[in-house]
Amino acid sequence: MSFRKKAFPGRLIFDHLPKTAGQAINAWMVEELGAGCVTTNLIGDHSDLICQYGGLYSVISAHVGFKDGEGLDPRYQYMTLFRDPVDRVVSWLFFVINNHDDVQLPGLRQAAIQFLQEEENSLADYVENAYVKHFCGIEGNGAESDDQKIANSLAVIKKYDVVGLYDDMPQFLAEAAALIGVPEPKKLGKVNVTTQRPQVDEITPALRERIIALNSLDIRLFEEVVAWKKSLPQKSSSTSVPPITESLWTKREPLPGRALTTTDVVVAAPSLREGFSIAHGQLVTLEMDIFLAREIHDLEMGIHIFDVHRRLVFGINNTLLGQSHRAVSGGAYQVSHHIIANLPAGRYTAGFAFAERLPEGVKELFWRDAMCEFEVSRPAGKIFAGNVCLPAGISFRPALGATARALAEIVVTQHAGCLLAPQSLPPLTAGAVTSIDIEVRNHSDQAWVGDDFRPISLSYHWLNTSGEEVLFDGLRTALPAGGIAAHTSRHASMQVQAPLEAGAYILVLTLVQEGIAWFESKGFEMGQLSIEVVHA
Repeated sequence: MSFRKKAFPGRLIFDHLPKTAGQAINAWMVEELGAGCVTTNLIGDHSDLICQYGGLYSVISAHVGFKDGEGLDPRYQYMTLFRDPVDRVVSWLFFVINNHDDVQLPGLRQAAIQFLQEEENSLADYVENAYVKHFCGIEGNGAESDDQKIANSLAVIKKYDVVGLYDDMPQFLAEAAALIGVPEPKKLGKVNVTTQRPQVDEITPALRERIIALNSLDIRLFEEVVAWKKSLPQKSSSTSVPPITESLWTKREPLPGRALTTTDVVVAAPSLREGFSIAHGQLVTLEMDIFLAREIHDLEMGIHIFDVHRRLVFGINNTLLGQSHRAVSGGAYQVSHHIIANLPAGRYTAGFAFAERLPEGVKELFWRDAMCEFEVSRPAGKIFAGNVCLPAGISFRPALGATARALAEIVVTQHAGCLLAPQSLPPLTAGAVTSIDIEVRNHSDQAWVGDDFRPISLSYHWLNTSGEEVLFDGLRTALPAGGIAAHTSRHASMQVQAPLEAGAYILVLTLVQEGIAWFESKGFEMGQLSIEVVHA
């Protein structure tokens, strides 16, 4: 069988932390793997980036945002790079000030200048504990104590496949190169480098102390990461894998846009009368000059607009508009397309097509996927979530009659009752799931039903023989259909998973209404069993 190099087939997310040479690293990966394999440096939510780019690219390079508790995607490998927090903040501040002007960063640049000059801080989202804010919520919710935030951050960082330190860039690049199967770069190019900045030991003591105070958690986390990296076993020369000297992959470049030309029509570059920046809902006029080399039987002219993901968002031609241009003589003409930009905020490309409609069919004369670019801004004064602004309203009024009564009864407020468990059970196998037959009695005046959003379930806790909690949140088993009416009882079979370690335990059986309360906290009498757990 012959061997043929393929494009890099992995799934990798480069979690680019700001001011850690991420754009230079991105450029190196693009150079090695191709622009059709590695994204440009992006900004977006973790799940959205995977949805939008995961099918098109092997490597997603981005400033990544994570939703609380989202976790890492087990289908992907991850790498990231840390920089000393104080050095990172200094670099970021002077990058904003010296690499931009007030037009490019309205408000932000002046806020950075004021931050350097006085104790004003409107930049908390940019300069305060950025590392801990980023990592602690990946498998948490960001509401924990400071110590827990650092512990959560470090735990998830250790799950990354490559974690590097800015001050040891050669080691990071060696590990990243080995991960993606390409040679180590001899030198990393400079991209988006801060043009002029002082070193950390050159800033004023007052500014340094302010930055340290704002980044106390990041400094602790950074020290933990450095210590963890130092604790990792170093590969000896006799056991280490020789460095890769030739890429294992062929570069993949983006697929070119469709292009077709004929001698029948010459199309000049288009222009946007309103310029590059377009307000949502604004009239956009795209104009171009064309030259027809001969008479056209029935001229068809069209426009097609693609978003940044190369998805067609709109297309139209004069035929679809009910217009026709028959027996058009050869010569020079000006074509204008008029469109209302009711588009989500973002960048778009416009391409154009010309064809001749003949009795025997349509003959294409010209096609370009993209000939010009424009950007649509969000509607002025509109505040909303998402990327499309829709006319919307919300009404609010009291529920009436049976609906109000049914809604009121969904949340259980009367918990008098008990759960009756068997007197004993045979030993359970560690980690195994078993069914236990129980009876639930409702002594209250309220039915226990719940709904899809606040279901009532059978569940359990595991305690050791000293009464200390081993597992609080047990598996959930739905109540029998219809729930448990007031002053009645129901028999059911509930699922229980044994602890993973053998030993003597106490099994506590109870009810829980999700998002509301565990029944025993409201006076419900739990069932209880002494259980022996054994290894298989």
